[in-house]
Amino acid sequence: MPRQSPKTIIEKAKRYLDSEDHRVKLNIFLQKFSECEVYTRPHLEEYYKEDGRKPEDISLNRDDILKAFGEDGIYFKDNKLITRIFGESDKKGESSYRWLRNKITHSLMHRAICEVCERSEQIVTDIDDFINQIEDQS
Repeated sequence: MPRQSPKTIIEKAKRYLDSEDHRVKLNIFLQKFSECEVYTRPHLEEYYKEDGRKPEDISLNRDDILKAFGEDGIYFKDNKLITRIFGESDKKGESSYRWLRNKITHSLMHRAICEVCERSEQIVTDIDDFINQIEDQS
């Protein structure tokens, strides 16, 4: 399949986002994922610092996130929650939220946009659960 032009990619995304409430769902997802990062980064920075790494080396790696929160005494009722948010899965219908965010932000991937809209309720529930668990244990 030939590579789509940037104009085609953008127009396809706009058409999809202009239908139903897709743009709202996408915006909510991007905001919620950003909130996850804001809650996660301070823990990762401290973990990396203690591990001899520099803050600019931070990546939203699932295993590092679990270790960083664990060292700060924050544990999650369901470790699969961290996998759903920060894992590396790109399997359609099961893609991690980090993977979805990256594909949307960096390449406006149509499949990722559609998946966010289709899974919006689950994504919002998971991210709210993640944030609530951090707040409850901080």
